[in-house]
Amino acid sequence: MYNANLVAVGQWAQLQTISDFVATPAFVGVGVGLTVLVAQKDEREYPQIFLSAYFLGLATTLPTMILISIFSSTIEQYLQLGAHLRPQLQLASLIGWLGVAGGLLGSYWLGKSQQNKLFLFSVLTSIPILSILASSYWKGFEATSKSLMYALLIISTGVNLYIGIYFYRWKNKTKNYFLKLKNSMSLLVKYLPAGFSIGLLTPLSMLISRSLIANNLDWESAGATVALLRASDWILNIAQSTLYFHFLPKISKEINQTNPIRSLFRISIYILAPSLMALILLYIMREPILHLLYDSRLNIDSSISLIFWSGDFLRIVSAIFLMGLYSLHCSKTIAWGEFLSQPLYALLLFLGAASSLISVGLAHLGTYFIYALFCFTCFIFFARERR
Repeated sequence: MYNANLVAVGQWAQLQTISDFVATPAFVGVGVGLTVLVAQKDEREYPQIFLSAYFLGLATTLPTMILISIFSSTIEQYLQLGAHLRPQLQLASLIGWLGVAGGLLGSYWLGKSQQNKLFLFSVLTSIPILSILASSYWKGFEATSKSLMYALLIISTGVNLYIGIYFYRWKNKTKNYFLKLKNSMSLLVKYLPAGFSIGLLTPLSMLISRSLIANNLDWESAGATVALLRASDWILNIAQSTLYFHFLPKISKEINQTNPIRSLFRISIYILAPSLMALILLYIMREPILHLLYDSRLNIDSSISLIFWSGDFLRIVSAIFLMGLYSLHCSKTIAWGEFLSQPLYALLLFLGAASSLISVGLAHLGTYFIYALFCFTCFIFFARERR
């Protein structure tokens, strides 16, 4: 039973990756643009901006969903899921596409600084998911994974129906509604390059990087790399979530009223100081933490840990100035800069950096030094130009 559940969890993770692959370009492109524009525009324009983002998000992610459905057999073989899971793979891509609606609704509330609505929505939609997951304790995850997918499908469909009704009512009481949608969409289109660049390049580059490390290093070194990056994930996730859920609407609203450089540097202190303290604490307590999370036999040299986690600190630095570029509507710059992130890391590994654990760490550190410098330089340039 344990092995079957373990396999089912692994397969579920692969299917979830498919859903994310479909939806993520909309979240990091149109979704972030929606938050920024709602924070900056007049309240009368909110409905048309939101509905434009919704239609644009669905339209731009539809081709990915269709391609995954058409080539589901090839993808299933590559992911080693098994032919019996092909329908679930197609269902996962459909859930990802329909899930764009919920993500954009959350982005809309963020732009209005209504984090309480987003929190309530997250709690309500997670109740059926958590209930199904709880039942897997008795039935096994393999038996409940399909129910989990159907629950996600029902929730996503419900959100789309809600937005459809909202659009119908707004259309009936709005003059020149099509022209208003078109004007708002022209503003949101600017965020598409960033969405596709980050949403597609990042996950593909991560897959390539993991493959290169696994193929060029022994399993122990590859496992150590994953262990180091996973151990610091919670620090990065908290920092990035704070930036997105709290500071992005705030700086988007302030950017036309105050000095954007001064505002972002003030935010940097709130994010970098606790992040640095957490990473230092992680470094000091690395042995007991890594032993607790993984295995008591896992021993990684302190210098290697320092290199990897220094690179993670630079990832947080780059995320801060990336947020600044989003608030300045610099989508094309963000799209080109993404090649200096995970794609550059994958390239360095391909060119020979995957030869040893310390080389992998140095590639990680070097990549995010270059990326952080790029984001910092571009933000300062565009912020001064705006003044």
